[in-house]
Amino acid sequence: MKPIYTYLLKKWIGNERRKRTLAEQMQDENLSESVDVKGPPMKRMSSGYNIFTSKMLSSDACKEIDSKAEKMSYVASKWKSLSDSECVMWKNEAKKLQRIKPSMLTEEDKKKQIAKGKKNLMNELSYLESLGCELAVVMVEPDNGIVKQYGSHNGCKFLSQNQAISLKFAEFFDCPTNQSTNYTRADVQALFNKKYSDAVGIPGCRVPYIKGGFTVTGLPKGIQVKKPSSYGVDQIKAIMAHQENIVFCLTPKDNSCNAQVTNSIVISEDARHALSKVVDEDRVDEVVAGKAILEESDVEVTDIQLSDYEFLLLTSECKKHFTEDAWKSLNGNFESCRDHEGYVLPVYTESKDPYWLFYFPGKNSELQNLEPGTKISGHWLNLMEQFKYELLYSKNRMSIDAVSIISNSGEEKNLFLRQAIALRNKNVITVPESFHKRVLACLETQGFL
Repeated sequence: MKPIYTYLLKKWIGNERRKRTLAEQMQDENLSESVDVKGPPMKRMSSGYNIFTSKMLSSDACKEIDSKAEKMSYVASKWKSLSDSECVMWKNEAKKLQRIKPSMLTEEDKKKQIAKGKKNLMNELSYLESLGCELAVVMVEPDNGIVKQYGSHNGCKFLSQNQAISLKFAEFFDCPTNQSTNYTRADVQALFNKKYSDAVGIPGCRVPYIKGGFTVTGLPKGIQVKKPSSYGVDQIKAIMAHQENIVFCLTPKDNSCNAQVTNSIVISEDARHALSKVVDEDRVDEVVAGKAILEESDVEVTDIQLSDYEFLLLTSECKKHFTEDAWKSLNGNFESCRDHEGYVLPVYTESKDPYWLFYFPGKNSELQNLEPGTKISGHWLNLMEQFKYELLYSKNRMSIDAVSIISNSGEEKNLFLRQAIALRNKNVITVPESFHKRVLACLETQGFL
């Protein structure tokens, strides 16, 4: 028998390892191509180890450990040291949680389950809408008696235009009148604009808060008319409770120029909507009335969310109402935004986190007018610490459905964060606190927080 030299044996072992590693990589690539990856699971099942880990991480022993990796190693070692009977006990605890009855839940646990249920409801509504269904849901929570509305885009629009439905629903369940509907600043803005349009006699007008020229009667005691963004929650509720009594009246100065408003400038509703994205709403009314030419200071917008079609409308219908410098500034900002690649998108989730972030490495034009069912490919961002995320990069991109992106129909601007990220694994970025607050405000308005 020939002797086996040590170096030959090591070489053979190394070759075998490389072969197996290559085979495993090819198998993983084939698997990833054959499976439609939709991102992390929306809901995790409880297990004995998960419950044990949660208890241990909140213990004093784990709080003294700084490193997260060391904490998990410590928890794993403690789990391994448990006896079989102790492991069975923790597993039984997990089974109890999975089949727990609502009557056994505490008030705090009920709130958490309601929040999770609403997220599941939103996912189901979005899925049904993608199949062509139109839906409208009215709901009352047990703790506050607030009526909340959900549904498809047209369903929510129907409910907002027929407030009597939610009011009657609230009266049926004896909800407090001042808490019958979860109104927002967008509702007050829509109410004021409608009342002002009725006074002017032109549909679609916006209230010229700065210019003035009108008086308002019927407001609740102690509340003055101003931009809706300045009102608090209690003021919003009071205004909406008196909406039938509120009346806008034009002053003689406004009546004298009313004919000029009607006959001066005519632009389409789409062009007006596009113009409101780049200048203040008061300036839009002045432009339509033929009283203003937009200066460069009016269009100091660095992150313009305009589609190519909207910019074409501005070019064909509104360019003559800009000064040369103002139009150059707008055109330069638009070109910069259109050529930019890289946007961070907030995504609904069923985890303990209020939302997840997804990085889309494409252009803004690809995110305009997304339809339910549209797939968006990119990479997930993993939260490291407050406002800091790392990119989970892989050659095979992940994909999400357009309906899972957090959006607020009451706002003109979307919740996309314009930020390019170098495509390398664990590349760290910092998200502005203002962006975080905007997303939380949107989720709170929708009743998820």
